[in-house]
Amino acid sequence: MCFGVSDRALFIARERFLKLQAYTMERIPLSDVKEVVLSRQRGPWTWIKWAIVLAFGITSMFAMWIGLTLAPDVKPGLFGMAPVAFIVVGLGMLIDSRWRLVLTIRTKNKDWTWLPNIFDKRDEVRDLREGFLNACRNVRIPTRRLDVANESEIRSFWKWFENRSASERIDTEAIRTKLHKLSDCLDVEISKADRHGNREMIITANYARDAFPIVEELVSAAPQLESLEVIPFKPSWKPRDVYIFEGTEYRLEKIFFAAYTDGFELAIDIYADLESTGEDVVWAVCQDLLGEYEFVVGVHYIQIIDLSDASYDLMLRPISELFECVDEFHRFD
Repeated sequence: MCFGVSDRALFIARERFLKLQAYTMERIPLSDVKEVVLSRQRGPWTWIKWAIVLAFGITSMFAMWIGLTLAPDVKPGLFGMAPVAFIVVGLGMLIDSRWRLVLTIRTKNKDWTWLPNIFDKRDEVRDLREGFLNACRNVRIPTRRLDVANESEIRSFWKWFENRSASERIDTEAIRTKLHKLSDCLDVEISKADRHGNREMIITANYARDAFPIVEELVSAAPQLESLEVIPFKPSWKPRDVYIFEGTEYRLEKIFFAAYTDGFELAIDIYADLESTGEDVVWAVCQDLLGEYEFVVGVHYIQIIDLSDASYDLMLRPISELFECVDEFHRFD
């Protein structure tokens, strides 16, 4: 089966891209975009701007203090507030510039940068930025979130990992301790070696969406390791008739779902016999069937309902088709 980008995803991406273009007054063809990067504002110019304004304010205040000492009868008037204003502006630039985020849109010809102004509404800017990034992911445009992933720390982690794996056996607990320095949400799972000696190392955010960019950057920066494949997020589980949860077997034949959409987002209602299958089991089934990424990103809303509350005219599908349903919503044959 061959998949491509769905018309729905492409429409949403173009709509949000046009919003961003209207905000920045730039016109960039979506087809030319190769990568979108969100990062914190860095570089010497950031500090030079702050230093010039702050230094001018401090120097002016010092000069005014000398002038008032030599000529105490002179009243500075409103001019006396100018040094204080420059100092306040300088400190404001320091605080604001260090935490403002830069959106870089890399195209075939050049890189476009979008930096919100100081007086832009933060909530409006955040919604526009996050919506655009999500839309880019849906149309398979690579995105990077360097605002939450520290590149130097990630390089340091992989350097440590290469040195450690070359000299001794890979220790899962040691890797987990190192990952927790990047984020407490991160975890690692290493499979047993197959008959060829190959293993898989899964780096997971434990379904914490805020830590997803760190996982993506970690896997993107992973070196080529012999007999070890690094995989982002917990993969989906192939449906079977029986699901084992905490040592107990549960039949999946009495778990169903119904999907709803407004054309933009997907919502899922799960119907199960909650007397024989608890909600915690149903949640675990959904997470394993969809995989970590699709469970968090692919579905906007999921709720669990007792099977006895399902109406007779409701078109229910077996839970084994859940992944196929979510996949079809975002893609087409």
